[in-house]
Amino acid sequence: MATALIVDDDPDWLTLIEIVLGKEGMGTMKCTEGRGAFDVARMEHPDLIILDVFMPGVDGFQLLWQLQNTPETKEIPIVMVSSRDSVMDVSWGERLGAFTYISKNAPFKELAPLLAEAASAALSAAAQDRMSDAG
Repeated sequence: MATALIVDDDPDWLTLIEIVLGKEGMGTMKCTEGRGAFDVARMEHPDLIILDVFMPGVDGFQLLWQLQNTPETKEIPIVMVSSRDSVMDVSWGERLGAFTYISKNAPFKELAPLLAEAASAALSAAAQDRMSDAG
């Protein structure tokens, strides 16, 4: 079973994302702050990371940069999910290496399928990359 690490300081969003991914057959781990999430990602090596931007301490952009620049975590696909959805924020997330960037400002009935689709696409892309590297 694929496992996702959900990183968000809002417990309601943690629960909502966990439900969406659970319906897709994914196991989940949750973390409410960036510093701890970095350690969990390095030790547990999840198949996917869902990452909020606004968090106390290490924010999502800082964590994304750390994950992309650490050998143990640089291959894990990361989906950014945030209420910060300006063109600059989305562009910055993608430049730092996010697989995609989803706005939390969409109604949940629209957000859930977007999140499920992004998770599936990120996992498929990561699997293809691993197959390409192997052969």
